[in-house]
Amino acid sequence: MSVLVFELIDRTIDLLRRREELNRRTLDDMVAPLLAAFEDVHRDYLATCRKYFDSFTRQDTAHHESVIAEIVAYSLFSTNLRDRVRLMAKAVSDPRLDRFVAAITQYLQLASGPLK
Repeated sequence: MSVLVFELIDRTIDLLRRREELNRRTLDDMVAPLLAAFEDVHRDYLATCRKYFDSFTRQDTAHHESVIAEIVAYSLFSTNLRDRVRLMAKAVSDPRLDRFVAAITQYLQLASGPLK
């Protein structure tokens, strides 16, 4: 009887180690690269927002149209950063990460919304 208990304990430990290994692999292979790419987009977004905010506050209203034109051009030329993150997010197939992927996708939709 005690042999069965020890075998059950050993099997449980093996399963827990396997789950830890899978979780680590998920983190290393999916979460970390996606988060790093997202952080690049976010850092770039913050830097450009600061730049355009400074442009708006330092210039008179006659120059605002040129700043808006710069923003539109930036949005077009930075699409590759956002697309890279979108493609990486689509490649994530682990349902445990659905909320993480959804949050990143929503951020990208808000950050790259149309200018009117």
